[in-house]
Amino acid sequence: MRTTRIIALACLLSLPLPGAAQDSRAWYPVEVDVWDPPFNSERQRSTETYTPLSKASKSWRICVSVPHLKDAYWIGVNFGLVDEARRLGVGLQLFEAGGYGNLQIQRQQIQECMARDADGLIISAISADGLNDLVERYREKGIPVVDLINGMTAPGLTARAAADFWDMGHAAARYLVAQQPESGEAVQVAFFPGPIGAAWVTAADAGFRAGIRDSPIKVVTASNGDTGLAVQGDLVE
Repeated sequence: MRTTRIIALACLLSLPLPGAAQDSRAWYPVEVDVWDPPFNSERQRSTETYTPLSKASKSWRICVSVPHLKDAYWIGVNFGLVDEARRLGVGLQLFEAGGYGNLQIQRQQIQECMARDADGLIISAISADGLNDLVERYREKGIPVVDLINGMTAPGLTARAAADFWDMGHAAARYLVAQQPESGEAVQVAFFPGPIGAAWVTAADAGFRAGIRDSPIKVVTASNGDTGLAVQGDLVE
């Protein structure tokens, strides 16, 4: 039932917006950070202007797997995927696993989708390394696999399109530091970076802790959990 519901959502989002001027919604060209060499762990990068293809060379069939669609962030990701697939003229099937605790569901959904002779795979991974064997399997078949947003450690990835969560964690930390008086007294902070095992959580945590180094900010408690409101609310309480 979950798969049927998400495909229906994707179909609804792919319809033209009533009264919207489609050309005015073009998101490109856009300035992006290009990591050189690709996937480097030192975060070496340069800023370049990216302009996508106007149309795909054929009606490719693409599988997409995301952790869930229970918040505005991932609903926005879903919209962007469907909207761009429509613009390019490619087919897209999107599956959501229901939450960051459902790695096995994500694995099963990926395998079921790819069994339908898909031409490509886009993954927003629940786990940094929990899908590496699947990435290797499909890459051996010559199928491109794109790491979307969350990060994976798989060595065979074709490409990565993501935000830098180290930067995000560091920016949040520097904001907190800037708000503190110069008394030198420790300011106690509770930190809830996200679910254990997700690469983006590890990166954000590292950036945050680097940002508070040599500052009055002191992390007195830290807890991990799914990004859903219920779980995060329980952690805060």
